[in-house]
Amino acid sequence: MFPVLLLEDDPIQLQFYKQTVENTIMINHYAMQIITASTTVADFEQQLPHINQGLFLLDMEIGTDIQAGLKLAIKIRETVPFAQIVFITTHDELSFLTLKRRVAPFDYILKDEGGSIIKQRLITDTSLAYHVYEAELFHHTSLFRYQIGDQYFSVPMNDITMLITNKQQPGTVILYADR
Repeated sequence: MFPVLLLEDDPIQLQFYKQTVENTIMINHYAMQIITASTTVADFEQQLPHINQGLFLLDMEIGTDIQAGLKLAIKIRETVPFAQIVFITTHDELSFLTLKRRVAPFDYILKDEGGSIIKQRLITDTSLAYHVYEAELFHHTSLFRYQIGDQYFSVPMNDITMLITNKQQPGTVILYADR
């Protein structure tokens, strides 16, 4: 199940985003679930230790902290490197800062664009994030990785015919592959 986490300090906007994402998930039968829809950074951060992937929808300004969403996104990027982060904000001037801090957002939605455009972008972002997740899940090649000295090697698991270990030589593996 691909998790979705929302952070927005305005309860009305939070409900709008949540409903839009839930409808997108339901209509398209995506294996996704909103695991938190929070108005505070503290509640949101409680979920982070349990997450290793996901779609994160963040307001940039929480309460009086204009960069609360950006600070949180930096933490998310450190703990969840392949997170899909979408900012929904009125602060277009902070978009460059997301690049400067190497947050690499999936999207940057401006609240000034209006409800119908925000809704359409949320639908698009939810669908794109799910398709990226699905592609990774079903098309990812599992690799057998090993190191000899300072060099690293990998072989696709589908190409491996046999692996043999030897009790007399601990740490030694003989690899037979189709290549």
